[in-house]
Amino acid sequence: MNIKKHTHLIRIALVLALNLCFLGISYTQNDSILGSPIEDLLGKDSLLNTPSQPLNKTDTANNNSVLEGGETDLLLTGFNSKNIELKQGEIISNVLKVYNNSRENIKFTLDLIYPGSWQQLNDASTEYEAIVGDTIYIPIVLIPNKLINGNTEVIINAFLINLDKQQIANNYFNLRTKKKISWDVQVEPSNTFYFKNGETTKDFVYRIENTGNYKQDIFVNYSTLRGDLMLNDTNDLIIKNPNFTMSLESHEDTTLKYRASIITDRERNFRKIPINTYIPNTNLYYKKYSLYVNSSEPKGVDETTFKKGNKVDFVKLPNETKVEEFGYPHLPLIVEATAQNLLDVNSFMSLNMRGFKQLNQRASLSYFAQLNYNQNYYTNNFLTNSPWYVGYFDHNKTIEVGQISGNVIGITGYGKGIKASYSYLQKHKTGIFYVKSPGFFGQVRTESYGLFHTYTHNEYFNVTGKFGRQTSYISNKSINSFSLLPNFNIQRRHFFSFVGALTAREDYNPTTSNKPYYGYLIGGNYSSQFLEKKLRVNLGSRFNDRNFSTGAFQRFSINHRTSYNINDKWDTYLSNNYQNLQTYNTFTNLPGFKQEMLFNNLVFSTRTNRGSYQPGFYYDYRDYLANRIHARGITFRYSTYNFLQNMLASAFIKTGYSLPIDFENRKNYYTFEFSSLLRYKVWNFSTRYNYGALSTTAFQNQVYKGITPQMVRLSLQNQHQFKNKHLVLESNLVYNYSNVFKTHSIGLFPEIYYFTNSGWRFSIRGNYAINTSNYGSVYSTDTLVIASYDERERDFVQNFTLGATVRKEFGIPIPFIKKMAASVNFISFYDINGNGIKDKDEPSIENVVVRMGGKEVLTNNKGEADIKNIPMQTYPLFVKSLDDLTGWFPNAKDSIQIIANAVHYIPFVRGVKVYGDVVLDRQKIAIADTSKPFDLSRIKITATNGQTFNTLTDIKGKFEFYMPNGDYIITMDESILGNKYKLTRNNIPITLKNTQDGVYVSFYIIENRKKVVVKEFGTPNE
Repeated sequence: MNIKKHTHLIRIALVLALNLCFLGISYTQNDSILGSPIEDLLGKDSLLNTPSQPLNKTDTANNNSVLEGGETDLLLTGFNSKNIELKQGEIISNVLKVYNNSRENIKFTLDLIYPGSWQQLNDASTEYEAIVGDTIYIPIVLIPNKLINGNTEVIINAFLINLDKQQIANNYFNLRTKKKISWDVQVEPSNTFYFKNGETTKDFVYRIENTGNYKQDIFVNYSTLRGDLMLNDTNDLIIKNPNFTMSLESHEDTTLKYRASIITDRERNFRKIPINTYIPNTNLYYKKYSLYVNSSEPKGVDETTFKKGNKVDFVKLPNETKVEEFGYPHLPLIVEATAQNLLDVNSFMSLNMRGFKQLNQRASLSYFAQLNYNQNYYTNNFLTNSPWYVGYFDHNKTIEVGQISGNVIGITGYGKGIKASYSYLQKHKTGIFYVKSPGFFGQVRTESYGLFHTYTHNEYFNVTGKFGRQTSYISNKSINSFSLLPNFNIQRRHFFSFVGALTAREDYNPTTSNKPYYGYLIGGNYSSQFLEKKLRVNLGSRFNDRNFSTGAFQRFSINHRTSYNINDKWDTYLSNNYQNLQTYNTFTNLPGFKQEMLFNNLVFSTRTNRGSYQPGFYYDYRDYLANRIHARGITFRYSTYNFLQNMLASAFIKTGYSLPIDFENRKNYYTFEFSSLLRYKVWNFSTRYNYGALSTTAFQNQVYKGITPQMVRLSLQNQHQFKNKHLVLESNLVYNYSNVFKTHSIGLFPEIYYFTNSGWRFSIRGNYAINTSNYGSVYSTDTLVIASYDERERDFVQNFTLGATVRKEFGIPIPFIKKMAASVNFISFYDINGNGIKDKDEPSIENVVVRMGGKEVLTNNKGEADIKNIPMQTYPLFVKSLDDLTGWFPNAKDSIQIIANAVHYIPFVRGVKVYGDVVLDRQKIAIADTSKPFDLSRIKITATNGQTFNTLTDIKGKFEFYMPNGDYIITMDESILGNKYKLTRNNIPITLKNTQDGVYVSFYIIENRKKVVVKEFGTPNE
């Protein structure tokens, strides 16, 4: 309806007419923008002649204005307002004050300088006369044809020209435009859409309205989180470019219509399915597809940029869902049995069992066991030697039994045992452990025990102390270890951690000294961030002497990594790692081999729309068995990812020169490494190629035999999803080649899976491999040089094995605990007879959304939906039909109490028709054309009773809608009336009952009456 718009136009016309009446005279006025009441234009004193005033003093008629000019100037001038804010749709009004500072009257004309497209209501040829010692007031009225863009300034110059066309005075005032950037966005009919059964597309409308005061460019972008939605336009054409820019005038809006389609449901073998959690019956799962619609200023670069975002959810509901996997108190247990080398001489089977139970918000239970079978007769080894574990954790204590580790530096402390800890006094935590290897029973190889304590002072400091003792009954040695690990930080910016450990080792062998060997270990780490987190530094080091722990080695290591964010496009990092290791024979204490390594990498990284690029440099030093090698060169890594196409590609190149320093014939040998990965939909293809020696052994082969090592590895993987959703085939094809022994190997490893709707998974795998090699080259174990070589010694080997797996998740019932969950079967139907129970002759209703608590389901073609294993309590209930049932409404309460397994009926009853008219009573004398109908469409009528029902009127003001029984308040939207019209009555209460077919409601609008004076001409009194 356009009532409000008509009122606004009439008001503007009246203001223009009044201004035109006052243009011919001079008067006193305050500064204003036309559009306010006309009285605001007039000053407190409307006399044209005023007393003489001193020079450059404040004008007495307007204390905010100062007349400008010098003592010798003929005229002093000033504007009522020096600065005016220019707003959209308003007329510019100001007052020029002219004081005659001369000794004679002065006549002049006024010349205004303003933008060319504007209009001036003043007549430029009008002559004004300023009396000696008096002030004349000249109204200035300008009509902007088109406003300049926001946040700009316009200077309006006024020149006073005498009758001789000479300028005798001038002044100016400023117009400032303040741009308001704002727009509203709305998704219609709502931001959440539900797919019906078997439906994969939904239509929606995206509406944008420019609520700013100027024309605005708006950049719009569509995106999805997982690339699982496709957008089409009104012509059903795929929208390939999700980015575009539109321009809207102030208060202009536009409506964009789209169709969203699910991608993943259209194409099989588009994405790999998770083998461990896949269930073929997808109707059991809730799926939400989200579309993000973002709008922003095209040129915005800072935080003040105006932005608006909308999230549109497309929801596909199951017909059945489970809140808990099992409807009784239980312990979840995943059981997976694997049999390998079937039909071979060495068959093997393992049974893996694991589970995790969240007992409450603070307590959990974790457990696993693995039983291995490799013999064809009974033995209890599969019980005594099999790993198993049970752990309980809560906020105060932990208890672990089974395969554990004491985690004390300097001793191994790994095997079967018990470990426990307890927190107390808020800052203290103490724990103990006891471990035997290989198990609790039978022969004991090692035995360990110890304790630890942690003190946490606050978030800035904590320290842990540990003590442990290990006894080895095989080597007749014992080790006592004590360690201290303090950690602290400075203002959560600089982080320090240190470790110090002492060990005392005793040897009980009669052939060696039994005096203890004392050793130590020290280390530390520092990390921090600088330059507003652009620079990140991490530095760590550790050293232990030869007598530490078992006395097997002396080691020193230091590592460093620094990363720096250069700008928005580039990052870089430098990493260094140094290792120095000297081994010792633990029985003879004689030195073994020595190894020294240094690795350095400098990498730059940038990301573009086409992918990530990482060029870099490397320098490595390796000393192994007195053979030193220097390697240096460049690296390059590239990767890209397209979520919509489910495609990932990456490649890595490392190339340079390596120099074996200790070889007699020193040369710089070229090396090259290449690896790549391409993942597209359900296919994976990886390659690897090496050229040149990459190890000390390979260098000896290259130097002494003259063979440059080369290796190729190709791998192709695929997951094929059959039309039968219960079957999935995974295949892997691998090829390897090495030129040193002229080795070729190829292997094919297929595995077919069968999934049941109840969660069972079965599989059969086959492994077939072929290998051909020439082992004529044999390494001497002492000198590591080539001893002999015979081209005729070629081996050919092939192998074929079978395997099988079975996997299922069980719920182990916990006895003596009351069942706390139940299942509800919802049935929706047309309740024709009104008894609230579905009879045989009453049709079911499909596509009804049922929300109970946080779970949602959709009724199937039988009108049924199930929520299983939901905890027993009271839940809010919401029911909505996705189909337009034309006056049928759910007769359901807003809550439901679950106390046992039950059937819950959702009857739909026929509503009562509420219809009516919006009647407009206009003053007939004000209507120019009574034969033309007045548009009364799109007036919003609302009915409320806790729920809200809306409808819109047609062009004649008629409306109708259906509502269920109850008490309502019927309301018409009065905001569209403006000041010209008023509603006689609103907020009308009504009551709807089963006995009614319809209720009529009307709204009466009247036009505010105007006083009309009729004057007859030609009468005797004329």
